Amino acid sequence: MGAELQELDQLRQKVIQLEQELALYQALFACSPVGTFVYKLEDSNDDRSLRLVAANPVVEALANIVPAELVGKTLDENFPGLREQGIPQAYAQVIRTGTPFSTESVYGDERVITSAFDVHAVPLPEQHVAVMFENITARKQAEQSLSQINAELEQRIAERTAELRHNQMLLRSVLDNSPAAIYIKDLNGTFLAVNQKTAALLNITPEEMQGRRDTDLFPAEFVAQWRANEQQAIATGTAVILEETVNQPDGMHYFLSVRTPLYDDAGQIYAISGVSTDITERKQREAELRVFKALADNAFDGIAMADLDGTLTYINPACKAMFQLPEIEAGLSALSLYPAELGMDTLLQREIVPTIMERGAWIQEIELPRPNGSRWISQNNVFAVRDEQGKPIKIANLLRDVTAQRRQEAEREALQQQLITAQRHALRELSTPLIPISERVVIMPLIGAIDSDRARQVMETLLEGVAKHRAELAILDITGVQVVDTQVAQAFIQAAQAVRLLGAQVMITGIQPQIAQTLVHLGVDLSGILTRGSLQAGIAAALHGAEHHPTG
Repeated sequence: MGAELQELDQLRQKVIQLEQELALYQALFACSPVGTFVYKLEDSNDDRSLRLVAANPVVEALANIVPAELVGKTLDENFPGLREQGIPQAYAQVIRTGTPFSTESVYGDERVITSAFDVHAVPLPEQHVAVMFENITARKQAEQSLSQINAELEQRIAERTAELRHNQMLLRSVLDNSPAAIYIKDLNGTFLAVNQKTAALLNITPEEMQGRRDTDLFPAEFVAQWRANEQQAIATGTAVILEETVNQPDGMHYFLSVRTPLYDDAGQIYAISGVSTDITERKQREAELRVFKALADNAFDGIAMADLDGTLTYINPACKAMFQLPEIEAGLSALSLYPAELGMDTLLQREIVPTIMERGAWIQEIELPRPNGSRWISQNNVFAVRDEQGKPIKIANLLRDVTAQRRQEAEREALQQQLITAQRHALRELSTPLIPISERVVIMPLIGAIDSDRARQVMETLLEGVAKHRAELAILDITGVQVVDTQVAQAFIQAAQAVRLLGAQVMITGIQPQIAQTLVHLGVDLSGILTRGSLQAGIAAALHGAEHHPTG
């Protein structure tokens, strides 16, 4: 009996111990931070028989589920949507095989996760399985956000990379097509990058030039000067601009170069960039311009240059001396050189500019006043200066003071006119000579054609000679006259009548047969005029005192 009581007491103690352990496990189960479901597979062949036998209070906090409402129901009844995910099948497999199962259950879509759980299924004795889950919604949402950020970042990186590659390609194209030589060298003189122009100076490719030192490619004296210029940029820490000369196969070339130090992230100079532009043609043009400006400055003719709006840009000393104005400087209007009353603005628009565009130049002389009251004559040659495309860019005017020249020309013209008058008088005397052969007789031999002017001269000379010599007889010898028309015959008749008014008589000698025939045919009345067949007969008659009688 005592032994039985002792055995019962031991059993009681064991029961109490088991109850205490159960209470402890229940407390742990209830206080666990991990939500836990305990299912029992009532039929080992049917995974739909999984029935919830216990759930800790954490379930309600984690999943907003009331455990008491779920206990005693099957998994399919409580969560019918899990079968499509294969969850009940997986739990039953854990019980059958004794192999734990882990998975993540995520709810929502690829843009927004609404909830997520980390699930672990552990086999328990007697066809039970403990399903522990942890709410990982925040973590999954963070991972989703991070994934979206990473995707967006990768897209931006890809876009930026493509943009940088495109810009790099454009920059490379710009650099390679630049007329300037562009390069980057480290502080030891090794070329890190060069463009096509730089490599072309050596007749090699940029790839062949990169990585090589300047001393291996260029003459030592040039490299020495090059390095000295770079050291100046390094010493000052700023860009240095200078002109350099390089002897090339076609002669000496001039370059305008810029040396710029390049800094790393630590603020240290690690390389030198250079940009060199060939300005040989510009230097040649500048030299030519200096020559032409010297020629213009020292020219005797006036030279003025203006913009298309008429603003003076250049006026040489000779032009200033011509106008004799107090101030003539660039920036003034070219029209200000001319008096307003000349209307140069209207002339410019209506005549000068159209003429320049049509013919290339407007050449005209203008008489202008000077401040001292004198006047001078300006010969203007106005033309357009055009660019390479033929577009007008400047208006030029070449002026010449032709006052003295025009005065000399006027004097020469007056002198020439006097000479012509004297020659005409001499010719007149030669063409109508009057020769006295006695105190009472004068002779006028006529040769050649006789027109109205010469007929008038004949009458004037004859009358003057008769009056001057007080002649009684005037002999007109027409032996040398081949043609006599009505007008000439009438002139002879009028001359004879005029001579008779002076108390003298006219004798015509040397009438040729054809002239006699013409006079008869014309019906010319020669009454009152003496005639002889030849000059000798006429002189003989006059000298021997023959009786003067008219032809009748």
